[in-house]
Amino acid sequence: MNAKRTYADKIVKNLRWRFDLGSPGKAFPTAPDFLWSEDGKSWTTVPRTMYGHPEVRRDIIATALGTEVISDILSDERSEPIAHGLFRDAWAQRHRDIKAALTQGVSALEVAVKHCIVQLVPDAEYLILEMPSPPVVTLLRDYLPRLLASRHSAVPAISPSYLKLVSNMVHQRNLLIHKGELTVDGEKVTEYLELIHDLLYFLDFVSGNEWALKLTSKEFKAWLNQELPGIDLADPLAIASNADSSDAS
Repeated sequence: MNAKRTYADKIVKNLRWRFDLGSPGKAFPTAPDFLWSEDGKSWTTVPRTMYGHPEVRRDIIATALGTEVISDILSDERSEPIAHGLFRDAWAQRHRDIKAALTQGVSALEVAVKHCIVQLVPDAEYLILEMPSPPVVTLLRDYLPRLLASRHSAVPAISPSYLKLVSNMVHQRNLLIHKGELTVDGEKVTEYLELIHDLLYFLDFVSGNEWALKLTSKEFKAWLNQELPGIDLADPLAIASNADSSDAS
């Protein structure tokens, strides 16, 4: 039963990562109330209660194309990156505990940046993960662009306005950790988290996941369209839906 639960948990995490589906940090977060079984012999627990603020992001559309994409995800040996799991925990707390949401959100961004650099330069893994590293703003502003330039990558440098917002959120996180103070409200923390969400998928793209930019916000896509004219940023689920409608007609 534990093996099935682990496999189901991985599937849910991979699907929510690839389609940016709204869900808790854990795929099965609460105490069980029901059991389900495929054969009537081996049983797996189902969450008993759910709580939180209602939020609808998107649905998985079971079209021919959508099913093909989902099949590819299920056969992918990779798992949802740790940074995305940390971010989901932060996002889930934004209404209950903005301090925890901010702290964990910034941590998610720091983890994502380091993971991206290791993906690009595997030999740097020890230095990046084990040794003290520069602030995340420095890595995003200075190190990552130089690294991409050396690889003749067309990925644009992150906008100065976004970097300023990252600097602000890191300052607030440090202020909170060292002095126990927070000088921004929940609305601002949510703005921070929304940018972190986009940067995580931007870093996924930099790491070689071509589909990732399609899952960023409208505002982030507007910036990308200015930097990379002609780039395909269509929502993958919208594509699946349109393709199915065309086949039906």
